[in-house]
Amino acid sequence: MKRLKTWLKDAAGPSGNGQAAGSIDKVTSLRISGWAWSPDDRQRQHFHLLVNDTLRLPLGAPEPRPDVMDAGFADRPDTGFTVYYDALPAETLDALRALMKDGSAEFTLMAHEAPVTRMRASLDAEFAISMHSSGAGQLDGWVSAPAPPEPVSVEIFADGWLIGRQPLVMADPERAAGQGAGWGCRFDLRLPCSVSGARNSTVRARLTRRIGQPEAMLELAVPRRADSAANLAGAMAALDERPPVTIIILPGSDSDIRACQEAVLLHTSLPARLVLLAGQPDGADVTVLAPERKDAPLGEELNRAAGLHPQSDIVVLGPQARPGPRWLENLQLAAHTGPDTGLASTLAAPFDLPPGWTMTDLARLAMQGSGLLWPETRQISTPCIYVRRDCLDSAGPFSGDQPLDTLEVRARTMGWYHVVDDRTVIAPGQPCEALRPAERLARARFGHALDTARASQARPRPRILFVISVSEGGTASTNADLMAGLQDRYDTLLLQCDSRDLTLRRITAQGEEELDRHRLAERIDPVSHRSSEYDRIVAEWLTAYGVELVHIRHLAWHGLGLPGTARRLAIPVIHSFHDYYTACPTVKLVDGDGRYCAGRCTPQGERDCVPDLWVGTQTPTLKNAWLHDWRANFSQALGECDAFVTTSPAARALILEAFPALASRRFEVIVHGRDLPAPAHRAPPELAPGTPLRILLAGHVTQAKGAALIHEIKALDQAGELEFHILGTCDFPLEPGDAVIHGAYEREDFQTHVRRINPHIGAALSIWPETYLHTLSEMWAAGLPVLALRLGAMAERVGGEGPGWLADPEPDGLGARLHAQFTEIAREQAWTRPDKQPHLFRPAGDAPTVAAMASQYAALYRSVLEARRAFAQEPD
Repeated sequence: MKRLKTWLKDAAGPSGNGQAAGSIDKVTSLRISGWAWSPDDRQRQHFHLLVNDTLRLPLGAPEPRPDVMDAGFADRPDTGFTVYYDALPAETLDALRALMKDGSAEFTLMAHEAPVTRMRASLDAEFAISMHSSGAGQLDGWVSAPAPPEPVSVEIFADGWLIGRQPLVMADPERAAGQGAGWGCRFDLRLPCSVSGARNSTVRARLTRRIGQPEAMLELAVPRRADSAANLAGAMAALDERPPVTIIILPGSDSDIRACQEAVLLHTSLPARLVLLAGQPDGADVTVLAPERKDAPLGEELNRAAGLHPQSDIVVLGPQARPGPRWLENLQLAAHTGPDTGLASTLAAPFDLPPGWTMTDLARLAMQGSGLLWPETRQISTPCIYVRRDCLDSAGPFSGDQPLDTLEVRARTMGWYHVVDDRTVIAPGQPCEALRPAERLARARFGHALDTARASQARPRPRILFVISVSEGGTASTNADLMAGLQDRYDTLLLQCDSRDLTLRRITAQGEEELDRHRLAERIDPVSHRSSEYDRIVAEWLTAYGVELVHIRHLAWHGLGLPGTARRLAIPVIHSFHDYYTACPTVKLVDGDGRYCAGRCTPQGERDCVPDLWVGTQTPTLKNAWLHDWRANFSQALGECDAFVTTSPAARALILEAFPALASRRFEVIVHGRDLPAPAHRAPPELAPGTPLRILLAGHVTQAKGAALIHEIKALDQAGELEFHILGTCDFPLEPGDAVIHGAYEREDFQTHVRRINPHIGAALSIWPETYLHTLSEMWAAGLPVLALRLGAMAERVGGEGPGWLADPEPDGLGARLHAQFTEIAREQAWTRPDKQPHLFRPAGDAPTVAAMASQYAALYRSVLEARRAFAQEPD
């Protein structure tokens, strides 16, 4: 006792009448213990611990310390305290860990903001911890200690986010003994995807609620998202021809019911029926189901609502839910990701809306950054649950005043699974400790996306997937123009395929970012023009990146299953026609003998027609044979689309002749917009005696673009009065002297090249009906009048948009007629007349700009999306 009193006296702080006293006895990796006493603060309200003079820790409830009273330092026995780390708030514990990172810190017992006693504590490492990777996304860990410890857990973080917390129960005495340890235990964790969407994660493991102990770090290769191909395929098959969903909004305040109802009406684009259990309907399509009796339990009212349409799946929404874009499509898909998946609820992530954001923004953020985890859960954490009808029929009916929780438990006991749709957020969730690792990972991924969006101050926009084949040429260029013009309204993704390699990129005003890439096991062939592997990959990308609309600009080398894949995912599709590939694989409707056929097979000539984009690939006889199968194949694909666009009335007429079923469908003409300078005020160059008329053709000049005509005209030009210049490339075997070929050029350098060549006129000699012809616009902008054949868009544009001459396209004798027309223009110097000067020409309408084109397409997209709404909207 005497020795104890001496130790207490040494440990105690200042003592005496009215003064506080106390001691910090021990600091371990689990707790801090000691005693504290003050004659005027029996409840110790003015006591706390201070760590490194910065972090305050409460003492906690008084504990018996009779030894302190026996030694005469207190007049009562309850002066002890123990600060248990597992009782501290997470933020406080993290701060304490940081202060004890090197294993030591100074602890001060404070009373009335004055120090009572100090202690510097140093902790020895009681444990060893390590991790290693055993496969993609898989880690195995090991914890050892000299002796068996008190029960201990390990917590695992990925990129700073807590993913798993595991009790260490997989003891391995044999392995521990082999390492000279008295105790050892294994742990493991699988990360089905990364938190950030990257291909690796920084994983950290530490002992739960312990300080001053070592941690383990590991760079782990992980998939960018979960392997969802099988789940998606099963869900898409199950969703064909599903009956409309019944949406039920639960009772609540009038304002909440109204706001929830408005969100449902605005954002529901699957066939559905809306039932209110209270409140006022906001449209003719809404049913209000008044209670049959005042004290009816909620389960009874839900059964009545679900019974209105006994074949339908149902969704139950709390009035505080605010559904966003594609909320019902996402939930329905999640609820059918497995044959035994019966319920799906939304992601319950805690969040605060960033300034200026709406729930619609948050919904898009979740949809565009999901890992496609669909983790299993055992609780309803948000005011929304989707219940499949077969699940309700076997586990129902609803019962009692907690009908959703009761049904959820009953369904799971009967073998149904409940998943979280990590693509859908409709209301803030609450922090929860009892989460499985996959649920934590889903919340972490959303949290990371939200933090990134806050940092960049970028609000999510609706995503459109543009589909093209080649990366050069008019279609690719005008598609790039369109995406640039839409940047203020849409987030634009670009899908390309060369029949083997698929590439997905995100296009922004700052540049482009590759999102995904995949190589098909087998190339897409032109005969079937389909690939089930292609369909699976595209379905995964459409789902993973939250695409809301698909705009097909060209389907060459892509799988024709793309429109149907999008339809099964309830994503609308717009198809553009920039040539005649859908009508015939010759693309330009030019037969094997170089004659324009208008899509109607000509009599058998010397050579069969050649598929223009499949050169070198073995194909069946096309003319009057395979062409019928080709069109039937494309007819099926086009039937899956919502709307169609082309750039010329003449092109529209030709497409409708090949596919008459499209006549009853939405089919618009939107011309290409270009931001070209006003036509150059260019003094027409004179034709000096003895010099030839310089004629400019631009772009990639093929036989179909007039290369053979150049050769024919020059053969007739014995006097050398005509000189052709090709600003671009030519794949036709011209004779020396037929033309001067200047090579490829950049769009922005076109006028510079024209000034250097100094041509008198331009020419567009395509023997097929071009759908627009960008080089026509470029030559006018450079100050050149243009001679073109009276076909397609050329016939519509020359004389309407810009000056020039039109020639009869009749093939027989065409070369001779063109020779005569060019010669006449040269002899009369017709390009010098005022009506042939582009800067003096008065077009029939304003030249379309990129902004005007983008606005027209934006209006089309908006209209197509609105047409999908399940509920009619009242006009403003």
